[in-house]
Amino acid sequence: MSTYTELKGLKVKYLDDDPDPGTSGDVWYNSGTTGELKAFIPIKGFSAGSSLNTGRGSLSGFGTQTTAVAAGGGLPPGGNSAATEEYNGTGWANGEDMNTARNYIKGFGISTAGVIGGGYTTTAVATTEEYDGTDWTSGNNMNTARYFVQGAGILTAGVVFGGNTGGTSWSATSEEYDGTNWTEGNDLNTARAYLAGTGLQGAALCMGGYAGSNLDTSEEYDGTSWTEGNNLNTARRNLSGGGIQTAAQSFAGGGPPSTTAVEEYDGTSWTTSPLTLTTARQGGGSIGGTGTETAGLIFGAGPGTGVETEEWNVSHSVVTAGAWASGGALNTGRQELHGCGTQTAGLAFGGTTDGAWRNESEEYDGSSWTEGNNLTTGRAFGGSAGTQTAGLLFGGQIPPGGAAVDDTEEYDGSSWTAGGDLSRTKSNNCGCGLQTAALQLAAQDSTAAGVDVEEYDGSSWTEGPNINTGRNNAAVAGTTAAAVLATGYSPGAPNARVTNVEEYNGTSWSEVNDYPTALNELGGTGTLTDAIFFGGGDPGGTKHTLTMGYDGTNWSTRPSLATQNGQMGTAGTGPAALCIGGNGPPTYRTQTEEFTGETSADTASTIDFD
Repeated sequence: MSTYTELKGLKVKYLDDDPDPGTSGDVWYNSGTTGELKAFIPIKGFSAGSSLNTGRGSLSGFGTQTTAVAAGGGLPPGGNSAATEEYNGTGWANGEDMNTARNYIKGFGISTAGVIGGGYTTTAVATTEEYDGTDWTSGNNMNTARYFVQGAGILTAGVVFGGNTGGTSWSATSEEYDGTNWTEGNDLNTARAYLAGTGLQGAALCMGGYAGSNLDTSEEYDGTSWTEGNNLNTARRNLSGGGIQTAAQSFAGGGPPSTTAVEEYDGTSWTTSPLTLTTARQGGGSIGGTGTETAGLIFGAGPGTGVETEEWNVSHSVVTAGAWASGGALNTGRQELHGCGTQTAGLAFGGTTDGAWRNESEEYDGSSWTEGNNLTTGRAFGGSAGTQTAGLLFGGQIPPGGAAVDDTEEYDGSSWTAGGDLSRTKSNNCGCGLQTAALQLAAQDSTAAGVDVEEYDGSSWTEGPNINTGRNNAAVAGTTAAAVLATGYSPGAPNARVTNVEEYNGTSWSEVNDYPTALNELGGTGTLTDAIFFGGGDPGGTKHTLTMGYDGTNWSTRPSLATQNGQMGTAGTGPAALCIGGNGPPTYRTQTEEFTGETSADTASTIDFD
């Protein structure tokens, strides 16, 4: 029998501990902690990704799992979408709309050099558009107008095939794209629509579809002609595909009904995977380009809102999706409260219930809230900053009647004491930073129209540079040297709520990319380059579950709150946040939600010879 050295040309390493990071295929003997022969063995699995901003079906995409583009699609109850969104491996950000709204389309390429061809408006179209990572430009039309088409390849070497030219006219036509022109190629062996495709121009794969009935056939393209491959195990239409010709996957689809089924192709035969998608879906083209056979992305076309995203991974690293989870309940449910600290050492204080201004202060240890000493004065609608052992509360409203105040209170981990006063009375303001270096901004302040900023040094407040867009009931994250302020209520703006976002560099404020939705009374925490904002109310008064992340440049989606909420307290960081109490439903919430960002951990397998 051959030894490992003879097969691999290497000796098994003796290591004191498992390597970190590791590489799939690594084998070693852990001589220090476990005394076991171990390896990093790739494991296949799905994990949830953040939702699309615009739910839709029959969309398409291209790119890789960490730099993908979703474009077009269908909007219920029958409209077409021109929306473009970009995925960064964590969440979706809005991009520039396509020039032509359409669905039943196909894309191929990478996120900075992609192509969308064909589709349906009110009839089949031959329209081509190219995406450079920022803008869409019109390209030359396909030779055959069609929808439910599929394709593969890159911008300068792509191929589309199949589709529907109208009614029950299934197409077998294949066309190649060189980055400028479309050229007729050899036809598929079986005309079909609602099919899936993947691969490259010189090594493409076509699978499933519909031609009066669901198909289980697959075909392979070598750059010149199509040849029959082995059949899928289950005939399906409206499925999606990923990977390369010799290592591909088919995802979902239906008869109808929709399915969660997954099949894998090794270049010769299809095998039904024991793994399934979390969300059953169909919709012809609901997958982004996978880039490789080991890292895929499936999005849209799901039930209901069609925002669902899932990642496909073949890796020795186990991916745990980001999510909100229930935490310990406050002892006193309330809204318009304040928070600071971390997810495992949080502080919640003040707020209102039924018009009563609360003075309760509670500490969080990562699982439960414990009553602490009360505020000197019950209040709500103020700004806050600091940590559990060095908290800060400033401005806000107090009884009777909700009068605005200029008071500051400091917390030392045990008691609240008076700090330096603001320059004037303010309420509905927000804040960030530390007890000894805090920002106060975006206040309801009749003398400053909501643009006034003040900075605290641990004893006194001084005027800082004004923000550009006056507002109140906004959210902020960061420090006195690097902060981001988002949305809020601006009486001079249409519908009052604004989408404006501003960044602070310690000296001045500058306008940056807008928040995707006009909201106020939302929560925010984290740093300028890793912030999270959540919940809030729209002009109609509806509270939201929307959660967005900010990386210092772009906004992208994160998993949504479990319950609609606004007027909450916040604490923590971008990857580990707290949403505390608030106005849900129910009003005067006791609930705490904890956010944990997506994580990936190397997982070593023990090699057992028994």
